[in-house]
Formats: sequence, C-alpha cells, structure tokens
Amino acid sequence: MFCYQCSQTAKGTGCTIKGVCGKAPTLARLQDNLLFAIKGISAYAYHARELGYSDPEIDSFFEKGFYSTLTNVNFVPSDFIELALQAGRINAKAMALLKKAHIENFGEPVPTKVPTKVFKGKGIIVTGHNLKALYHLLEQTKDSGINIYTHSEMLPAHGYPKLKKFPHLVGNLGRAWFDQKELFAKYPLAILGTSNCVLIPKDEYKDRMFTHGIARLPGITHIEGYDFSKVIDKAKSLPELKESPGEQGGIELTTGFSKSSILSHADKIISLAKEGKIKRFFLVGGCDSPTKKNAYFREFVQKL
Repeated sequence: MFCYQCSQTAKGTGCTIKGVCGKAPTLARLQDNLLFAIKGISAYAYHARELGYSDPEIDSFFEKGFYSTLTNVNFVPSDFIELALQAGRINAKAMALLKKAHIENFGEPVPTKVPTKVFKGKGIIVTGHNLKALYHLLEQTKDSGINIYTHSEMLPAHGYPKLKKFPHLVGNLGRAWFDQKELFAKYPLAILGTSNCVLIPKDEYKDRMFTHGIARLPGITHIEGYDFSKVIDKAKSLPELKESPGEQGGIELTTGFSKSSILSHADKIISLAKEGKIKRFFLVGGCDSPTKKNAYFREFVQKL
C-alpha cells in the first residue's frame, strides 16, 4: 500500500505497511479504486453539465464516495466493495446522461466516413471531448476558408448531424492522444484543447495552442466562454497546409454507429447470425497508450 492522505502519515512521506490510522492495505486499495472510478465519472458528469444536464443521484454519489475515503471515516472493506459496485452503476448512468445531452443538442449519430488526410488550406485542430466548443468553433468559422479537423478521440463528433452539416469539418488527424506532440509540431495548425488529452506542448507550437473549459496549460492562452476569435485569428496568420495523405495514409474511418442505427438493421443482423455468417460480436472501448502492450486492442481489431 501507499497512503499519504493525512498529516499523520508515516515519517511524513506515506504509510506502506499499515496506516497509522489503522487502515489495512486491502482497505487502502479499495479506497484508491473508488477514487479512480470517481475521477472518470466526473468527466462524463462535467461535460453533461456543460450542455445543461445533471442528475442529483450522481452528485450525491460524488459526495458520499469522496467523504468515505477521508481518514478515520470508514474502515469496513465490504462497504467499499459495495461503493465500487455503486460506482459501476453510477458510471453507466453518467454515460447515459452524457449520451442524452449529446443527442438532444447535436442529433443522433449516423454512420459517417471520415477522411484522415490533410487538405490544402489553413486549419484548426480540436482535441478533447467538448462537442459544444467544437460546435461554436464551427459556427464562427463558417465561410472563412478555414478547415476544422478533429484530433484522435474526437472522431465521433463527425457522426452527429448538427456537427457534420458543416462542410469545413473536413477530417480527423492523429492516432491516439499521445501522438499530439509530433502531430501538432508537424502541421501549422491553430490548436484548441478542450478537455483531458492535452499534453505540455513543445516550444514549436505552444504559441499557436489554446485551451478551453476544464483544460489548462502553463503559458498557454485560455479561452473563457465560447468566443474563439483568437484561435481563428491565429489560424489565419499561419501558412496553408499542403494536401497530403496524413498519418494514416489517407484512409477513411467510419464512425456514428449509434443504437438506432444498429437497431434499424436488427432483423438483418439476427438473420446473418442465425445463418452463421456473423459468428462473433466484439465491443472494444478505451485508449491506446504509449506502451507496446497497451496497443493490444488496435492490433486486435486490425487482425479481425
């Protein structure tokens, strides 16, 4: 175990065998597990609230969960197992709330092919998960001649009708989130970071990077509200990009397979499964990371 949450912690650095408070290693791990879960849930709840959606049960769980991990509050491991199970349910509820917020604001996603090539012209790349910020940027860059790209995990934005209607939302650049230092340095784009996934920028592009919302970086201009004129002006001042295949060889990626899109083909899917033409269904979610073993799911999908 390693616990350093209170002023009594061993040697002022951290309890590693047993807590000074009496906490056992198993309890410490269960508390850590709960805190990791709450961090993830908070991201879904935060973005839902940006769009005007919240849920009192989710908010109440945050309070109870955080308070339970404080020193000298709860020493019962079974309670933290129950809280972990509750976290799973609350996590699903928060994701459903965010899905509802996205659909009611931007329409239900439809299958959409997304280019990964670089188009000729000036551009802005948006990284993160804030679809509201992307929408306002698209509105403000209409008829400006500026191309808007999503980066990596913002790929699903292209499936939402209210976003995909903008012809200057031209494509998605990058692979996983951790490639951004090389990608952003390579292309003369203005960069807007909107949520988790930002990294401390290289000097090569820090003068053309901006943050918004929850995301902040030292020495980087932060945009309050939804006026992106500074980002747009920066994009206009930069040289045009040359057309190229991009990092993925110019392939197209398909996104937008929402629940209704899949259910509209339910009869055909069931029929093909019964005929043995569809033998397995795979659900793959999550992020690659820089370590080789965490590229497993990318390699897995490529081999299907």
